[in-house]
Amino acid sequence: MHPLTDPVQDLFTSRRSARLDAPSRPAGRTSEALRRSAGCAAARPPAMLAAVLTFRSAVRSAVGERPGARLAIALAVAVLCSGAKVSRIVPPPDQAPLRVEGSRISLQVGEVGIGIEHLEGAARLRYLREHKATERDDPFASDPGGRYRFTTFRLDLVNRSKEEVNLNPASLRAIVDAIPYFALEYTTYYEHFVSRRHLDPKIIDDLARGAYVEPVVLPPGGRISRLVAFQDMPERFKSFQILCDSILVGTENKSFVVPFGVVQEKIKETRPKRNRSEDQRGRVSIGAGMPVDRRGGGRPR
Repeated sequence: MHPLTDPVQDLFTSRRSARLDAPSRPAGRTSEALRRSAGCAAARPPAMLAAVLTFRSAVRSAVGERPGARLAIALAVAVLCSGAKVSRIVPPPDQAPLRVEGSRISLQVGEVGIGIEHLEGAARLRYLREHKATERDDPFASDPGGRYRFTTFRLDLVNRSKEEVNLNPASLRAIVDAIPYFALEYTTYYEHFVSRRHLDPKIIDDLARGAYVEPVVLPPGGRISRLVAFQDMPERFKSFQILCDSILVGTENKSFVVPFGVVQEKIKETRPKRNRSEDQRGRVSIGAGMPVDRRGGGRPR
């Protein structure tokens, strides 16, 4: 079998080393890449091998038997073995005009004080519960299949002017590698939670207590704190910033930009837990079955 006929088959057979080194196989960069991929696969736990096989099947169903498709699968497997990474948003350096305290960033736009903080996971759920925006679950949490991904920020406004301050969530954007992602507002919230996920429309009213769903008006001396949500941003990127291109202070239009830092983190592998206990003599109880002695080659005692 030629090494490009089914590279993944070569990666996961007991004789892959012999096959890859066979004299009949042409030497070159491709076979060398397959050797590295095979070595990487051998070092991975069974859970990772199963994930790679599942990934292989998904890619095959997508690309079919088109020319170069199997080579693309081999290269994708090599990338998977190298360790996937995701991007994490972190606060920028503490320098004017920004003020950074922990994960919170503060700035002054005219006479409007602005605070912004990236919230996710337990911190976001706690915030939503404090604002009575959810009774139990986090509506922004990713589903098990990873179809819905949200990135959320707490945005605080304090009006220190003598004029009303108007903010429309549609004027907020996340700029990810120079690509804009618009913040969710009433129409997109309804489309996602009601039309697409078929949830009770009451969820929009609940979310409005903790998120910028509709335009807000702050009187002089007023303040507000809500979440800004963005959907379906990429998992890997190099630059990230929040842009507001219109915040009205009376009749004066103002804008602001908040840059964030970005770090790349390797995805941690998780191994399945085994339901078995071992005593000091080396005996293993597997579930509720008969005790087995590992020192005796697995024979029942």
